[in-house]
Amino acid sequence: MGKVDGNKKRRVYIEIAVDFSQPPVVDYIVENYVVKDDLCLDEQTENSIHNRINQSRLLALGKEAPNFKLPDINNNDIELYNINTDKLLLIFYTSWCPHCQELLPEINKLYKKKKSFEVVAVSLDEEKEDWINFINENDLNWINVSDLKGWNSDAAKKYYIYATPTLFMLDANKNILDRPTNLFEIKTLLD
Repeated sequence: MGKVDGNKKRRVYIEIAVDFSQPPVVDYIVENYVVKDDLCLDEQTENSIHNRINQSRLLALGKEAPNFKLPDINNNDIELYNINTDKLLLIFYTSWCPHCQELLPEINKLYKKKKSFEVVAVSLDEEKEDWINFINENDLNWINVSDLKGWNSDAAKKYYIYATPTLFMLDANKNILDRPTNLFEIKTLLD
């Protein structure tokens, strides 16, 4: 912890070991402990922590999901708000991410079985060939979009993406129902 020096602004340095894949833990930390105007962070992790904090704060459950328009594999623009469905699973992923390589095929099996929700998969790949190969190898016949700008994608910025896969379950009005982290949570949201 930093020192308090007379009239100088107090700085608090916190070193914590937290599983940042668990939204409730981070949400609690953000709501109760984050210094809102002067947070001191390790420069190497500052951007990902900043994005995680903003994702928790600005994309909380019940809030309206940000709209975006991205091209699909045929270069047709797909706008999130124009997709009509009761439930929509929004997935941010990369073809080279080991967790994505495991989770997306499992979600695809559920998608083909349930047919009670739509999937919009936003690839953060930068090479079209990698993106298309991943879609074809896994037979992903849902809505696939990417601007091939990687982490600098407009959609990734709007959703403060700091890791892949990142998932959001949206309702018919494009409000955030949940931020599932695994297949079990997705199944629970669909039942």
